Amino acid sequence: MLSFVVEHRPIGKGRPRFVKTRQGMRAVTPKPTRDFEEVVADAALVALKAAGLKAPATPNGPVSISLRAVHRRPSRPDADHPCRQTDERVRAPGGGGRPDLDNVIKAVLDALNGVLWRDDAQVVQIMAEGWFAARGEDACVEVEMVEVRR
Repeated sequence: MLSFVVEHRPIGKGRPRFVKTRQGMRAVTPKPTRDFEEVVADAALVALKAAGLKAPATPNGPVSISLRAVHRRPSRPDADHPCRQTDERVRAPGGGGRPDLDNVIKAVLDALNGVLWRDDAQVVQIMAEGWFAARGEDACVEVEMVEVRR
């Protein structure tokens, strides 16, 4: 098992832009997505080094991922917003959250290719949650990877 915290607000995988080159069309990942993926990869590499491991941590085997996207707490939540009731961390209500949790998952999995696994096709199980930070807590992404026994 390897776990780490990405000290950055969750960013969803952005839609690629297509540019024309001499060789044809090429997909370009938006800069905010590239920057977030770099921060995720760096955090994973620090965790690997602390654990005495080298990348990729799981050369060929299947893995399970747990991901918790902790979003910045709204400064002025609506009257019915769950953050209005407590100062603690609150589960993000379904629908309308930004960014979409599935896009955060895509960005994290892509960032960890070649770091925690060779290819994200090795991920056979994903558990993901969206939360709002507790009062005074910074936004972050918490990641845990476990090798799956065959």
